[in-house]
Amino acid sequence: MNFIRGWGDEASMKSFLKSTLGFGIAAIILNTLWGVITSRIGLKGG
Repeated sequence: MNFIRGWGDEASMKSFLKSTLGFGIAAIILNTLWGVITSRIGLKGG
């Protein structure tokens, strides 16, 4: 676990995980919205 200590304390790890999760959730939402928009317009894509 020494390599994690090199990164910083637990708080920085939590903020890193939060930003990674936030990015993943945003990507899923954008992908879903893009699918809805393209299906409404009638395009094949997404």
